[in-house]
Amino acid sequence: MYPFTGGAPPVFPLLLGARQSRRALRRCVARPSRLRHAVNGHCPIIASVLAAAAVLASLVPCGAQGSRPGADGFLDKVKAAMASVKTTRGTFKQTKKLAIFDDKVESDGAFAIQRPDRLRWAVERPFRSILVIAGDRGARWNETRKAVERFSVAEKPGIDVAVKQLFMWYAGRYETAADQFDLAIDAAGRRIAMTPKNKKVREVVARITIELDSSLGTLRSIVLEEDGGDSTTIAFDKVETNVDLAATLFELDGK
Repeated sequence: MYPFTGGAPPVFPLLLGARQSRRALRRCVARPSRLRHAVNGHCPIIASVLAAAAVLASLVPCGAQGSRPGADGFLDKVKAAMASVKTTRGTFKQTKKLAIFDDKVESDGAFAIQRPDRLRWAVERPFRSILVIAGDRGARWNETRKAVERFSVAEKPGIDVAVKQLFMWYAGRYETAADQFDLAIDAAGRRIAMTPKNKKVREVVARITIELDSSLGTLRSIVLEEDGGDSTTIAFDKVETNVDLAATLFELDGK
């Protein structure tokens, strides 16, 4: 699990400046007790590719579409493949690496998505937390606070934008990112690299890369590269699509 700041939960922390986040992560890794505090929101470090994308979306003004070399046909294929996928579930492993600090922070858990607006993101190790979204309502829990917090998504801007970004990726709507990013596709045609157009944003986030599975219907990984050489990777495994998901999966019982 990863730390959070402001109104965002552990799985969707807000993006801080690169220098600040590196200093904070060093403090957390150097002292294990800080890591537990970090997990529960007391040590503000960068922790999630999804949150990074959310901040990018809020910082970069929309403008004319950027370069998409050879991308249009491929993006159409991705959108068509994802249109047939109504549900996705699997496991994830998230790794934060520091370029100038020989250490890393890892977490793992399980996720489930039901289009258009249902999400469950459950971190299981090193510390437990759960976030669920069902339409315009959400709830979250972690092993320290114990009690379930329920909220309106509209009242949590960080969560709202991050979740919308995730739903956009899983719907294959990558063409909408061209207002804010220069897009490039690798030779194999299964990676979409997004470089921020805004220079200020590039000082924090150098590139976001989405890797798709062979069917193009779901994601294999998300990689965030920072300007200083740090990186955050979310790798997905045991992914199943179009399976029945119980409605209770997107609910949290009161505690």
